[in-house]
Amino acid sequence: MAGNQGASIATPLAPERRILRVGPGRPLASPAEAAKVARDGDEIQIENAQYRRDVAVWPQSGLRLVGIGGKPSLLADGASAQGKAIWVIQGDNVEVVNLLFEGCKVEDDNGAGIRAEGKRLTVRQCVFRDNETAILTANRPDAELTIEFCELDRNYTRTGRWMHNIYVGLIDQFSMRYCYVHHGVTGHNVKTRARHSVVEYNLIADHDSGRASYAVEFPSGGISLLRGNIIQHGRHSENPHVVSIGAEDLHWPDNHLEMVHNTLIDELPNHGIFVGLRKPRIALRALNNLFIGPGKLEPIKSGTEGNLRLGHEAVLPMSAMDFALHPGRIKIALPKLRLAPLNGEAKLRCVYVHPLGQRCAGLDFNFPGAMPLERA
Repeated sequence: MAGNQGASIATPLAPERRILRVGPGRPLASPAEAAKVARDGDEIQIENAQYRRDVAVWPQSGLRLVGIGGKPSLLADGASAQGKAIWVIQGDNVEVVNLLFEGCKVEDDNGAGIRAEGKRLTVRQCVFRDNETAILTANRPDAELTIEFCELDRNYTRTGRWMHNIYVGLIDQFSMRYCYVHHGVTGHNVKTRARHSVVEYNLIADHDSGRASYAVEFPSGGISLLRGNIIQHGRHSENPHVVSIGAEDLHWPDNHLEMVHNTLIDELPNHGIFVGLRKPRIALRALNNLFIGPGKLEPIKSGTEGNLRLGHEAVLPMSAMDFALHPGRIKIALPKLRLAPLNGEAKLRCVYVHPLGQRCAGLDFNFPGAMPLERA
């Protein structure tokens, strides 16, 4: 019924839930217009189009903000909401799905695709590109952030001040899985100050031209899990450490890093450092990881088992995007490796599938690391 396409902006689902359709030619032509009329619990369906300088503050809770018919593009073009981001999300329990956020630059050099200020935010299947940071959280001790199946790349400041592909503040819980984070510039690919961080089954990479500082950093300590990631530290990186914890003052009472079945690749010509424990009271448990390249593995007193170090010849060049170990190219019988037994939370359950996917069944690895990288 084409004649009625824009006749109604709200379709009742339940007494307190509506669907608002947003798109060119509709009564709600843009997300910013929807943000002014939305109520708690609404689903905002955003049709595939380019929305330029269309920035918004979302104070409502229980929202689901979803792109339909493709991936709608939210292009900052010099605009920002409250001088912070393309979207400032203040409500609790908000879900953002299938949108592209691009080009947010602000006076303070911390323009974000999303500024997360509510209690709980979930972001799935989104792309964040060429902002000063993809997602920036407030320092809210009860907040939670989950990111899944997202691509975050080339988010940085042109003034030279550090910003990061993602910057998580002093919140309670942070989870990132099945994401592709790449080509950081000056800042870090992943920086989290959360009390409890879970970073698992991601591809985090500089490639040939990226020059991120740390690949993953936990500057304020906390309890952190790195599981099943492929992490490549490029030859132009501006910091020798691939993974770092505790580089600044420890904010949390418990400070522990667990690394399980990760693949870390160091390509720095002057030899990087795979893992930096920056404070003496930080505990580390490293099980069944694969360390590729000449980087240093700083002395670890206990809690390590099943890790393997290999040279670059064990894998193809980064440009091949193929991280599988090739038995014919290395001098070790992979089936004879003794891996540490893993139970409970430490067990490897999935692998990253490129691009932005995962396989979580039928795993039968007889070597350390998060490989093989698969393609969808």
